[in-house]
Amino acid sequence: MSLVVKLVRNARVPALVGRILLLLTFLAAAVPAAAGPEDGQDAAGAPPSHGLLKMAWGTPEPSTLYLGMWTKHFHPGFTDNQLVAVNFHGYFAGTFLNSWHDRSFAAGVERSVHQGSVGDAGAYSVGYRLGVINGYDSRLIRGAGSTPVVPFAQVIGNASWKRVGVQGSYCWLVVTGGFFVRL
Repeated sequence: MSLVVKLVRNARVPALVGRILLLLTFLAAAVPAAAGPEDGQDAAGAPPSHGLLKMAWGTPEPSTLYLGMWTKHFHPGFTDNQLVAVNFHGYFAGTFLNSWHDRSFAAGVERSVHQGSVGDAGAYSVGYRLGVINGYDSRLIRGAGSTPVVPFAQVIGNASWKRVGVQGSYCWLVVTGGFFVRL
């Protein structure tokens, strides 16, 4: 039996690796880049202080329409989730079919902690979503069946060309991918 098959059968290992990657992504984003004179230093040569909390809060993702989401679970699950969602100035709401083919709804904030451009029309960003989601029970998260919504944190990465792009993300036991259009 291959190592990958063994890891997928034992969801604890991929989940732990994913959580470690989530923490490392946050810590890497928290480390400030080396500042030079063109980076806004004052006359004395000291870089401006932005603070960890301000950096972690990030900036709102541009308003976006998300269409479609495909998932790969670390447990058996549905792969075409029929997502429709919108992000308006950093606040998102959407609906999709969850792992058990039930309609779920999610809402919260969507922020970028790092952004960049690629050429004249390309862009990328790395960030997160924090929010609440319904439609899950204890099959996925212990205690989820005793409350109508559960909180979630999701690491996201976007790549776009002009107004269209793709998004990949990681949350708990699932890796997702989908398409978007900037509004």
